[in-house]
Amino acid sequence: GMYQERYMPSNGADFLIEPNEVLFVSRGQTQWLDYLSSPILALAATSTFCAVAMQDGSVNVYSHTGRRLMPALSLGVPCHTLTVCKHTLMLLTVSGMLYVWYVSHS
Repeated sequence: GMYQERYMPSNGADFLIEPNEVLFVSRGQTQWLDYLSSPILALAATSTFCAVAMQDGSVNVYSHTGRRLMPALSLGVPCHTLTVCKHTLMLLTVSGMLYVWYVSHS
């Protein structure tokens, strides 16, 4: 039968009580989750990775098993638009800077 896989961002109203987190759910079961120090602004995924942009200007990139595929990216300003395609991550910041990364899995 069909089953659903999805990434779910969750921003807590108060970080001390409700953390910001991203989790990957497959077949109704949480496969992994990561707690984040800043609220999530955008999330995008391809068949090979997931990118999460946060309010503090940082970006995390995960494999579908939850492994970080690169060190946290610190852009200094928040994301305006986050787009992914195959192995490419493109991010436009609110200040107008455009970044493009090739996401490697090695």
